Amino acid sequence: MPEQLSEREVRLVDSLRGETTLTSLKVRDNGTEDGDIISLYLNGEWIVRGLKVKKEAIELSLPLRRGKNYLVMYAENEGRIPPNTAMMEIAGQYRTLNSTADTSEGIEIFVE
Repeated sequence: MPEQLSEREVRLVDSLRGETTLTSLKVRDNGTEDGDIISLYLNGEWIVRGLKVKKEAIELSLPLRRGKNYLVMYAENEGRIPPNTAMMEIAGQYRTLNSTADTSEGIEIFVE
């Protein structure tokens, strides 16, 4: 997990376990759809940039490796209602991440 990403502090807020290296990631707005835009950083690479978070889930492929993986949500903006909050469904497990102009939140995903 990076300690900083584009000069923002990164906070590890949760962890989960998975069984496969290729899984789906569904992202949706966790509250009122308010114009949040995010980018997702996985294991040292941007996997999506400038994603508009909506009430309806957007599905992406999440290429994981065996062992520890780190997914960080980076807020491109904070929408009309700060902070930028997104609900993530990863392999059937739900996690909520919040990010601001100063901090990004991330989760550890461990694959057996």
